[in-house]
Amino acid sequence: MRTVLCLDQYGDIDANTGAQAMVLKVDMSPFVNAEAKKFQLFKLAPQDLPSWRTPNGVVERGRRVKAELDKHPGVRTVLAQLWAVPPGQLSPIFIKLSRGDAELLTWETLCNEQDKFVALDRRWPIGRISVPRSGYGRPPAAFREPIRMMVVISALGIHQQVKEWTLIHAEAENASALGLNIRLRVLCADPQTRTAVDQTIANGANWIEVAPIGTTPQRILQDIGKWSPNILHFFCHGVSSDDEQFIELATASDYLDNQATAGSVRIPTEQLVDLSGQLTNPWLLTLNCCSGGQAAGELQSIAHQVVAAGFPAAIAMLEPVNASDAHEFTRAFYSSLFTKLDNVRQR
Repeated sequence: MRTVLCLDQYGDIDANTGAQAMVLKVDMSPFVNAEAKKFQLFKLAPQDLPSWRTPNGVVERGRRVKAELDKHPGVRTVLAQLWAVPPGQLSPIFIKLSRGDAELLTWETLCNEQDKFVALDRRWPIGRISVPRSGYGRPPAAFREPIRMMVVISALGIHQQVKEWTLIHAEAENASALGLNIRLRVLCADPQTRTAVDQTIANGANWIEVAPIGTTPQRILQDIGKWSPNILHFFCHGVSSDDEQFIELATASDYLDNQATAGSVRIPTEQLVDLSGQLTNPWLLTLNCCSGGQAAGELQSIAHQVVAAGFPAAIAMLEPVNASDAHEFTRAFYSSLFTKLDNVRQR
């Protein structure tokens, strides 16, 4: 059973420190106690965390998150019981976030008493829960076959983008061999990637189709909405700043333009939010790009906003990520995901 920690705003932003007061309690846990259900002040602010680049900065962030959680006696007791869960038992930890500074804290770095990242242990995966904007949750996603997955690959300036396709295709092919009925639609603009997809189809993969990247956000989103995938995967560039948030895609023309330094199509968060309401049975949005999980100033992250609008789940990166790490994520994640989906199929 999962444990859900709830963070909420408490009053206004402090005029002197710029910090937003928050309160913490346990919403749900197999180890919950009366003390854990009571709200208590949570005083860790994003500006209190060390830079990623300081020596042991990531571990120090995890220590500070744990230290502040431990100040709540009920939460401290629940966490101690979680750390005692035996190997092989799944006890995920979710952080339920309202609007505010809570999203800027790096919960995924949480450490235990031994300064080990708990999220790297299969017992304690860490996720975030976004409160629905409408106040009503979306109906549960329905498992149906064929599983429809759309893959959008377009990151100008990244060499060997074809590797993203190769990894996804390999994992989907393995899943098909297990008996999963999968359909893939690929949108791409990089010539090498397009050639590789075309060759795969020519070799008899009639469960795959390919199309070019549209030249406007509207065309791309129309293509996605019309095909209505269960899983939507973007490999592209992402930007999250105080002024704007968007994902950036390059068209075929951009790849032919030797002077181009950025993709010409930007899809802002608002349009991704609107997309969530157009899909009939979405399961997951994967933003394999920089900063898709990064809040900025008064803006919540792209991932938070699309889930709050109705996407059942989203995966995104908190920080800039290099291509090799992004590819490794793709390989590991889809290998696990397709295995889990096959388990669901066999029930």
